[in-house]
Amino acid sequence: NGAVNVDVATNVLSHKGAGIVAQTLSGDVTVKADDVPSELTAIDASSNDGIITVTVADVLSSAGSGVIAHSKGNSVSVTLDSLVSQLDGIDVAAGGGSVVLDVEGTVTSNAGTRGSAEAGNGTLDVTTGAITSGLDALYAYSSNGAITLTTGEITSYSGNGVFANALSGNVDIDVATGVTAELDAIHAEASDGAITIDTGTVLSNKGEGIYAQADNGL
Repeated sequence: NGAVNVDVATNVLSHKGAGIVAQTLSGDVTVKADDVPSELTAIDASSNDGIITVTVADVLSSAGSGVIAHSKGNSVSVTLDSLVSQLDGIDVAAGGGSVVLDVEGTVTSNAGTRGSAEAGNGTLDVTTGAITSGLDALYAYSSNGAITLTTGEITSYSGNGVFANALSGNVDIDVATGVTAELDAIHAEASDGAITIDTGTVLSNKGEGIYAQADNGL
């Protein structure tokens, strides 16, 4: 039930396993490190009720996921320089608070979803550089808060480029350069809010270029 604090001044390397696993039932989880290269999941941080904070430079997973950060009852914040993974790149979920995901550089997921961010009771803010993904590039869902997505160029080889759904709040999407996707390039829904989309060239091979539906927004 206590807090977990992992603070590594240099790199964490795992040839056959996960890089860092930090878990607790009810306390806060804090993970700080330089580069984390691993074969399986690079960083797995979770708590039922605590705040999750992950601050790492470069993340590399050769056969697994990049970052998994889940709090069932509180907020999650993840800050990275860059990420490369074989499976899902970033899986961030906050059941009882806000989500902040900030990646200074690029994010690449070879065979999985690049980024999945879910906020159960708060805002969801994602800022990244260019995104390349084998499946959906960026999935964002908030049940009670606004969604703000600011990214570099997005490429999805077999899924959606951006999928954003806010049940109660605005959706703001700003993608520099443009989006290329196999399915919908940009799909945005706001059940009780407005939608704003700003991007460059949009290309969808088999779906909608841009789909935006605001049920009750100004």
